[in-house]
Amino acid sequence: MRGLLLLCCHLSDRTQNGARRSGKAGDWLGVLKAAAALCVLALPCLGQWETFEIRFEGVGCSSCIESLPGRVQRLRGVESAEVDASSGILRVKLAAENRVRLEQVRDMIEQDGTKARSAMVSGRGQLRQEAGQWLFRIPSQNVDYLLEAGKGMEAGSNVVLSGAIENLRPSDGPIRIKAKTARRGDNSPTR
Repeated sequence: MRGLLLLCCHLSDRTQNGARRSGKAGDWLGVLKAAAALCVLALPCLGQWETFEIRFEGVGCSSCIESLPGRVQRLRGVESAEVDASSGILRVKLAAENRVRLEQVRDMIEQDGTKARSAMVSGRGQLRQEAGQWLFRIPSQNVDYLLEAGKGMEAGSNVVLSGAIENLRPSDGPIRIKAKTARRGDNSPTR
């Protein structure tokens, strides 16, 4: 992200100086458009899920369990997926700059009648307070997660979060995450 910002600054300085010399203000507008495009492309860098550990139950057949890691790995952005059938856990590691949503993986587990019950998650995103509640959001996904956390939280972007989800299909609103840790990406604690 820092590299993209430096590139944008460098391009804007060069184009602005060139536009002054040539008298072509249109060159400056082109740089602004290019900078905006780079920022859109960099959006996944601002936040994404990093790992899921999803507990499931009610598996109807052994072939369903055996095929689950392969089905999950077909999602673009999944680095690895493995199942511990004896404890009913799917562990998913995601690649950098992925756009994989927790709900996608949950729905994939439940395709064959298996129930995804709870999860441990870690990711990077934005933290904000709205109407007295803390919300965690991954910018590229436009999904808010209700965050149950202690005092001392601070709103901001580039927050690294790990926490537990007790119900992956709440009937009363967004998925709730009980924060284990929440810190700024620069290693400053927010909790």
